[in-house]
Amino acid sequence: MSEETGLLIPLELYEESGVNIGTKQKSADMSRFIDTVNSDGLYLLNLNQTDNRIRIIASFLNQYDPSQIMVVSARQYGQRPARMFAEAIGANSAVGRFIPGSLTNPALRSLQRTGHPFRYRPSIGPTITSRSCQHWSSNRWTC
Repeated sequence: MSEETGLLIPLELYEESGVNIGTKQKSADMSRFIDTVNSDGLYLLNLNQTDNRIRIIASFLNQYDPSQIMVVSARQYGQRPARMFAEAIGANSAVGRFIPGSLTNPALRSLQRTGHPFRYRPSIGPTITSRSCQHWSSNRWTC
């Protein structure tokens, strides 16, 4: 941990890696993560907020066995990082087109079992998805 700032890694490494570089568009949900706007109109992200979110998701994921985690990304620029992250922690990955029902529909050949499906929404953090009903019976989940 970077001692002088309390960040997981030194501030300079975050900046060298481009973690603080945002986009020229700003949504209402992202406004609390924006630190400054440069002269080109590019929004720069608050690295303390980013570091805090990394800590939150790391703490959440640490509760599960990596083999029960699946990292999913359909977006072009998210596929390589998703694959690398999954490999780094020993999790499964599904990049590219994700077929609906791949985690819940036993009739699909692409069915993949994971422990507890969840998603990460920046506005509220990690949440377990609605698959709290763990038993499949008669083509539906029963609680």
